[in-house]
Amino acid sequence: MYAQMIKNTIDFNTSGKVAMFACEAIQGAGGVHEMPEGFIKKAAEHTRAAGGLYVADEVQCGMARSGTYWCFEQHDVTPDMVIMGKTMGNGISMAGVAMSKELADSLGKPTLSTYAASPLGITAGLEVLKIIDDEGLVENSRLRGEQLMKGLRELQSRYEQIGDVRGQGLMVGLEVVRDKESKMPVDRDFFSDLFERTKDYGMLAS
Repeated sequence: MYAQMIKNTIDFNTSGKVAMFACEAIQGAGGVHEMPEGFIKKAAEHTRAAGGLYVADEVQCGMARSGTYWCFEQHDVTPDMVIMGKTMGNGISMAGVAMSKELADSLGKPTLSTYAASPLGITAGLEVLKIIDDEGLVENSRLRGEQLMKGLRELQSRYEQIGDVRGQGLMVGLEVVRDKESKMPVDRDFFSDLFERTKDYGMLAS
């Protein structure tokens, strides 16, 4: 149904030609919502049929966070372009773009900028990739994510204030509500207290 909405938008709200469909496989700032099964693959097909590209936004959900190296891997479709950042530099400002050779060849000669090719950023990025592989962080994210989800769902069964638990790997959303019936958000003080208490147990959330 949602993929059909993409097609309808292309057919009736555009000239019939589009540049791209960009999507996080798990919305980050949008509340940690997973895309419905089959949606991304079908939406990419509609976009490509209209001359556009499928761009996977892996800035938050990539680099092993979701229990696979890239979150798009869980949706049976290969992107034309992948954008990444944040985790890539582990605190050092860094971003990256990966794309098919055909797409890269179409760009012509790249230009240099004062922010491009920082040796410090590149060194940090390479070390992050090495640590993800050497320390088995993809598998660790999957296993710790299963452990976290199991624990949160057990808490959800006991407490009215947990309205929903969702996500994959260590990209998990916990919806804190006044009660399960109304699903109304809790007051700010309650949430702030909960947020601070997680730190006391060595857990960093956002």
